[in-house]
Amino acid sequence: MFCFYREEKKAASKRKQRKKIKRYALIGLATLGGGAVLGLTGGLAAPLIGAGVGTILGAGSAAVLGSTAGIAIIGSLFGMAGAGLTGKYYSSIKENYVIREQLFEVKRSIHLAG
Repeated sequence: MFCFYREEKKAASKRKQRKKIKRYALIGLATLGGGAVLGLTGGLAAPLIGAGVGTILGAGSAAVLGSTAGIAIIGSLFGMAGAGLTGKYYSSIKENYVIREQLFEVKRSIHLAG
């Protein structure tokens, strides 16, 4: 019986490690996807952002932000912000899901024992 318990504990540990790796991989993919989507959107919106900033700060800033370098900078900023926000959001979703899943498992095991 002790041997069976040890093997079961090892199997549970491996499952937990696989879940953890899968969770981090999915958070990483969500971060990359969100960064790419918002970076692309920021790059497309850069000329409009440059025009809006140009009305406030002057024509020189509009020319800088509307140039290729300005578009790259704005796209990068949007991409970094999107990656951070998406990764944080998806991470919190996965954490809440794990907590709910553990609560469900506890309730189920109590139900089966009773």
